[in-house]
Amino acid sequence: MCLMNNVIRNEVDLFIEQLLTSLGFNKKHVGFFYIKFCLLFYIEKSAENTKQLSLTKIVYPACAKHFLCSSESVERCIRFSVKHCWLYGNLENQLNFFSNIKCSSIIPSVSTFFDAFLYHIIYWFGDTGIKV
Repeated sequence: MCLMNNVIRNEVDLFIEQLLTSLGFNKKHVGFFYIKFCLLFYIEKSAENTKQLSLTKIVYPACAKHFLCSSESVERCIRFSVKHCWLYGNLENQLNFFSNIKCSSIIPSVSTFFDAFLYHIIYWFGDTGIKV
């Protein structure tokens, strides 16, 4: 069981932010910050837990509690941000990012997006003991 220390957490946080902006996510959208929080929360909680965490039952409510809003608002803002990024973001980076994941639709689902993001985080930070 490996919990992230502050140095690793800050590096992962910066990595997430840089990757989001390289894909075309806009910091003006509140979904950008919800995504960052949800990814960090998922990584930290999955290190403590052996079973997979549910986005809608565990991760979104935690994000909603942190940002003082509803789970539905979190989900809606994240979906909007993913859709906006996919339609107006950096197409070349998106194709590289999703090269390992088969998307069944034009715009990836939020769970497909999170799976791809977690894959990249594990790839870059696996030697630090991060497990998802």
